[in-house]
Amino acid sequence: MKIRKLEQDEIYPKEGVEIVRCPMCNDVWWYDEEGEGEYTESPCSHLRFVYCDHDPGFVFFVGSWDHATFESNFMEIAETEDGIDEMKAFKDLSHPDVDAVVYWDYNDFPLVQWSTYWGYKTGNLE
Repeated sequence: MKIRKLEQDEIYPKEGVEIVRCPMCNDVWWYDEEGEGEYTESPCSHLRFVYCDHDPGFVFFVGSWDHATFESNFMEIAETEDGIDEMKAFKDLSHPDVDAVVYWDYNDFPLVQWSTYWGYKTGNLE
């Protein structure tokens, strides 16, 4: 699966605002102004899931596809002796309903650090 880190200018279009948009259609998936972050309630049809390593696991899945098998395969690849390796799992996983991931490393050291991953479909959405 293709995986790409979101750049600062993609996340912060102006001071005090954080936005994550769909790489395919530019729909807003996440919006935060002044610390009141929210996921979009009705995201575009490209989005398949959101995963966060802060509270490890899938935050939610979108649409009707076999996300139970996807999650099971993800965990099978991600689990290591040292914990969960999300990056390896997303890179190695192949699934017909999800073929790309963008991620954002949030770092407010020393207070908080986490990564959020948005999985999406780039091809035919039928």
